[in-house]
Amino acid sequence: MTPYETLEIKLRDLATKLHGKINVNKVYEMLELTESEIAVFNEVAEKLTDEMVLVRQGNKLGDPASFNFVVGKIDVNKRGYAFVIPEGKASWSESIYINSKDVNGAMTGDKVVVSIKNPKRPTAPGEKKEGVVKRILVKGARSFSGVVRWNPIREELMVWADDDYWYAEGYAGTLEEGLSMICEAVEKGEFPEPGICRIVEVVGNISDPHTGISTILSLYGFVEEFPEDVIKEASMLPQELDEETIQKELEKGRKDIRNLLTVTIDSEDTKDVDDAITIEMLDNGNYMLGVHIADVAHYVREGSAIDKEAYKRGTSVYPVGRVVPMLPKELSNGICSLNKNRDRLALSVMMEVDEMGNVVDHEIFESIINVDYAITYNQLYRIFEKPDYEILKEFGDYLGQLTLMKNLAYILHERRRRRGAIDFNLPETKVELDAEGRPISVSAYRTTFANNIIEEFMLLCNETVAERFYWYNVPFIYRVHDEPEEEKMITLSRIVTNLGYRFKNTSKVHPKSIQSLLDSIKDKPEERIIGTMTLRSMQKAVYRATNDGHFGLALKYYSHFTAPIRRYPDLFIHRIIKQVLHGGLNHKLEEKYSKYAGEYAKHLSDRERAAQEAERDCIDLKICEYMKQFEGKKFTGIISNITSFGMFIELPNTVEGLVRFASLYDYYHFDPETMTAYGELEGREFRIGQKIKDVIVARVDITSKTIEFLLPFG
Repeated sequence: MTPYETLEIKLRDLATKLHGKINVNKVYEMLELTESEIAVFNEVAEKLTDEMVLVRQGNKLGDPASFNFVVGKIDVNKRGYAFVIPEGKASWSESIYINSKDVNGAMTGDKVVVSIKNPKRPTAPGEKKEGVVKRILVKGARSFSGVVRWNPIREELMVWADDDYWYAEGYAGTLEEGLSMICEAVEKGEFPEPGICRIVEVVGNISDPHTGISTILSLYGFVEEFPEDVIKEASMLPQELDEETIQKELEKGRKDIRNLLTVTIDSEDTKDVDDAITIEMLDNGNYMLGVHIADVAHYVREGSAIDKEAYKRGTSVYPVGRVVPMLPKELSNGICSLNKNRDRLALSVMMEVDEMGNVVDHEIFESIINVDYAITYNQLYRIFEKPDYEILKEFGDYLGQLTLMKNLAYILHERRRRRGAIDFNLPETKVELDAEGRPISVSAYRTTFANNIIEEFMLLCNETVAERFYWYNVPFIYRVHDEPEEEKMITLSRIVTNLGYRFKNTSKVHPKSIQSLLDSIKDKPEERIIGTMTLRSMQKAVYRATNDGHFGLALKYYSHFTAPIRRYPDLFIHRIIKQVLHGGLNHKLEEKYSKYAGEYAKHLSDRERAAQEAERDCIDLKICEYMKQFEGKKFTGIISNITSFGMFIELPNTVEGLVRFASLYDYYHFDPETMTAYGELEGREFRIGQKIKDVIVARVDITSKTIEFLLPFG
């Protein structure tokens, strides 16, 4: 490795930890740079400044924020002004406002560098910082989804998206109404003139209930079909583990543990089974918990067509009623899936756990397993919560093992609570579809203790693996959750105090304080609202090549190890683990993985975020399709958020819509300090958590996935 490459790795690693400015000479000392590295320092620093990984000004080096720069994606409004959501953030509330004269040619989807105006001026809660686009760092795909609609003003078919119309370049007079498509912005129109776009992909007609989800997946870069070279490779894979392969693996040191009573616990429709469990009580009173994970790395060779496509996707995606797998079905549903009564290769973590939930000993090894029985979350719930003769008869032989699992999961859960881990078990949105893909119900649901059993075991396993390989000091990808920003905690504290709850906020908040707040709102009407606000006040968990801890789990060591069928980070560290198990990484491999770990972590964090946003958009789409039938109907809801332009009201089924203040017969003032709004003429006040009756569903826009409510007069 050249001095340039070595220094670049060191500086990129420093960038993940640096929060502030530092003297360049201090950097030389911290990184123990050689003379040859110092000689190329300026060149490397200039490259990283161009990429806005670091910023160098004179003899000072620092993260972009310390020089009042922000890097993020820009969203340009049709009226010319814009908002930039900083990298690592996901909420519009954290965006930076850009005046139309300061956009400087950037278009929606571009990655831009923003200089903050008046950075030292404090902003009131709810007020946005203002910035200027200094340069376009990376031109985005500038992609958006649109539907061909009739424009009554111009009397022609155009592409309609985000309440704006676009001319489709090269398609004059040949568009078909109702087509959903992915477009790329060519030129942003000056309001009220339409922009010009290029059609990238025609997905289908919106009359087809599957078109909407397919459009969203395409927009986020998730392709349902695999490339031909991947399909060809997958077709050559075995679908059963034959005796010859078993013998070869045993000769290499793989352990045969098919004699252990093994179970998988998943939902009814799961076909990609990553993990299996064994458990027994030892003579000393401790538990022996085995977590056995599909050995995907045995079949997916690094650099193969399957591997490259899996890395590109980064993760499986689970839109409503569908799965877009990271790996072809021959792997995800076939030879890698831990199906019942099938011999399978696995990576096993055997953990001896004491009565307080501590791992007192563990072993990690390659194994051969055979799952004895499979049980669903619903069946497990019925066994322990609503037992009946049929369910007890079906699983009677396994009740002893299942009871051990339940008891240990409870111990592990209590251990997590003692150390202060945060448990966001908030009601989620469940959308049920009919056979054609049309929504037939939207409801709130919670996961049960049956889901939590597997969650507790996976958390413990991930922690154990992360700590073990941290001390090996090998290249790795960790799951990192940074501490929340102080400003957000202050805002959260003020809001929940105004709602009548206590939240002790200090300059360095502990996860126990947040969990205490969540405990105090459990089963209260405001639970989902305050819980969601709390969740949005936290940092996003990401992948990183450095072990920087997990705030939410209150852990010093954490990684993702347990789902290599559907997450590429897990597959990456499986390869590292297998190398170590077979004698360790040689110098060449260690250099290679060290070089790419940070880059991989960044890419995989981005793909995870894209998958989450795609899944959320799919839920929003199906919610809108469902709520369309209720236009004009009245409901009762709770105010979930208040902004300067209106308030969001959430219905009992978790559906949320906007009431614009402009639609009310009064002028409303928004108080960001108390997050309330009050009418100038009538003095009516609105606050978060307030119950509102007779909320009218005024408009449901399926294309933009938005719902608008009205309040009755008086």
